[in-house]
Amino acid sequence: MDERRVKKIVNKVFAKARKQSLNHTKNALCNHVEVECGVSGRTLDRLFLKYEKKEKIDYIPIENTVDELCRYLGYLSYADYLGKTKMGEGFRIGGKTWKMLIGTSLILIVVVLVYYQFFDQRCMTWTGNEYVKVACSSSQSYEVVPLDRFRLQRMKKLEVDAATPFFNEETEEPLIWYYKVDDNTLEYFTDAGKHPVNGETLKAITPYIIEKYVPKHIYKSGSFIK
Repeated sequence: MDERRVKKIVNKVFAKARKQSLNHTKNALCNHVEVECGVSGRTLDRLFLKYEKKEKIDYIPIENTVDELCRYLGYLSYADYLGKTKMGEGFRIGGKTWKMLIGTSLILIVVVLVYYQFFDQRCMTWTGNEYVKVACSSSQSYEVVPLDRFRLQRMKKLEVDAATPFFNEETEEPLIWYYKVDDNTLEYFTDAGKHPVNGETLKAITPYIIEKYVPKHIYKSGSFIK
């Protein structure tokens, strides 16, 4: 992953945060972004110090973190950010050849969009445990939404116990996010972002949450001798 692009993304994230937050201190900005996109405050603090304060910190965010930052900026993912920013750079290059290429590309994009909009609509829906692809006109128990391949592959609901890997061993970044249903019940997911049903922002797992809520074992009927 190109660190120059990561730096630009981080700078844009905090620039947006400054427009949305009344308090422009480091902690206030990090807290604001954490609430909006689910990236942990510890990670945002490192990113702020390295790319905003330009301190020498040996730290590069993982792919999932950069994807979440791009979503905060209005993109689907880091790949979507690259595609759209590269297209913008192309418009700044002069010459008839580039203009013709750009014009042709735009026409093809419009044709493809019209085709998928009217002839080959693609959507997905939540099953209760994961997303699956469905026809956009189909009737489902949960809301039918436009297909997001990244979310389709990454977002799963799961059961956890003390043996579940909650953090990346090398970076200590969270691998699990949660939603608090009530005082005693939590739902756990394999990706950050919004809850698939109610749209609430999922929170990154913490040692405190693990200690307080995660069971030491999960009892399954099939594991007992009959």
